[in-house]
Amino acid sequence: MPKIVSNKSVSRSPKEDSKVLVAGYMEAATAENTRRGYRSDVRVYEKWGGLLPASQNMLIEFLADMAQQRQMSTLRRYLASISKWHQLQGFVDPARSTQVKTLMRGIAKRHNRQARQAKPIAIAELEKIDGYLSLLAANHLDEMIDERTRKKERLVALRDRAMLLLGFWRAMRGAELLSVQIEDIKVIDGQGAEIYLRSSKADREGRGVTHRLPCLDALCPIEAIKAWLCESQLTSGPLFRSINRWGGVAGSAMGVNSLAPWMRGLLIKAGVADSESYSAHSMRRGFATHAVSCGTDLKELMSYVGWKDVSSAMRYIDHEASLQSLLPARLQR
Repeated sequence: MPKIVSNKSVSRSPKEDSKVLVAGYMEAATAENTRRGYRSDVRVYEKWGGLLPASQNMLIEFLADMAQQRQMSTLRRYLASISKWHQLQGFVDPARSTQVKTLMRGIAKRHNRQARQAKPIAIAELEKIDGYLSLLAANHLDEMIDERTRKKERLVALRDRAMLLLGFWRAMRGAELLSVQIEDIKVIDGQGAEIYLRSSKADREGRGVTHRLPCLDALCPIEAIKAWLCESQLTSGPLFRSINRWGGVAGSAMGVNSLAPWMRGLLIKAGVADSESYSAHSMRRGFATHAVSCGTDLKELMSYVGWKDVSSAMRYIDHEASLQSLLPARLQR
């Protein structure tokens, strides 16, 4: 006899439907990449032995222990993630206590280490990587490979070139770069392009933001994107996707965690030294440093990139590199 399922077991009440809607809206208020970071940080706390909800004393012990092995910026991120968990779950937030704030000030003074930052990509390095990818795309690096491998290497080279140049010249965060959708790109021949980002870290209200790109005579991201789309035959969906060993292009976007090894792999293949000092942030820092070294006004740079305050912008500028490019040669000896 077939199993009869009661309507009551599958239907939801209006109140339950309302809860599902509320949960969906609450989730949409925070970017997926941010939620992933929160979960990862909370897991670090739990693996350490912390309990949730956390007491003030347990949180203090956790932070004091982590201070022996983590940067101050990482501690602040842990604290913010644990704090957000308590707020979302409706518990008293121990991160707001006076004792925890005092502890963080003490750690900052006692362990006053300079925060490690990704090394910026200089224009010379960008040209070197671009040169390598251009040769790879033209199949000039290994003429003995079979046709299938040749096709795959060309696809990878054209995708990587588009990612690199767009990430650099628009100073995009990694998550923003991988969130670009093909249908949100509007190319205006001879003028440039407009790229609409549906969400980003800086777009707190979720309204979306449009970035503009001019045409460039060299290292042009617009031409690189057009070449990638022409070769891949993609017409919609994520712009940047993984490519399997047979040259098949995935349907979904590349993962954010793949960006750092992707960048370091490119540097190694192109022959750039000290690849471990670079990350996906190197494109963003590289553009900011290049713009300042060319005399770009800081306010103009902030408006172009989307920084809201000067302190955020200053963290991305390699002041030594930008100063060296502006100093007369006689002062650099």
